[in-house]
Amino acid sequence: EQAEAITAGRLAAWERYHEALAPLEARGLLRRPIVPADCRHNAHMYYLLLPAFIDRQAVIDDLKHDEIYAVFHYVPLHTSPVGQAQGWREGSLPVTEDLSARLLRLPLFHDMTLADTEAVAREMAVGALHQSSADLAVAVTGVAGPGGGTAANPVGLVWFAWASLDGEVRTKFEVFGGDRAQI
Repeated sequence: EQAEAITAGRLAAWERYHEALAPLEARGLLRRPIVPADCRHNAHMYYLLLPAFIDRQAVIDDLKHDEIYAVFHYVPLHTSPVGQAQGWREGSLPVTEDLSARLLRLPLFHDMTLADTEAVAREMAVGALHQSSADLAVAVTGVAGPGGGTAANPVGLVWFAWASLDGEVRTKFEVFGGDRAQI
């Protein structure tokens, strides 16, 4: 009965993450999910693939310190007790093990507010700054439309977050008019 509304809420949060984290992907600090243009998804999760030089557990711990509960994505079956009992050994599937060690799932719920996703984007900018050689990290999130807007978070609302090495972390929002491409 509420499946469409739940999916719409998750999709809106997913899109906000995707837009907010684009600058970090452009700097090589993470890879966002890839959804082929001819495919649709239901936003059941939002994951990041971190580069090998970023410590995933440090990111999880930093986010947890700010009460943002990101988690690792999965333990490869072949390294689990059941997989080990079946004769599989660590190192037998190196690509699987590498990806598993670098995947990070961000919190994603159908009723996440723009403030919720803004807080995660803000902390990802701070974390990216601390784990890179950058002097400044920027994250952007918002509702670009055409759907996903609410009275509290209308289409066109965009949050900007930036963190600098001197410890300054700031956020600001603007409400822009126009269609998705113009916003």
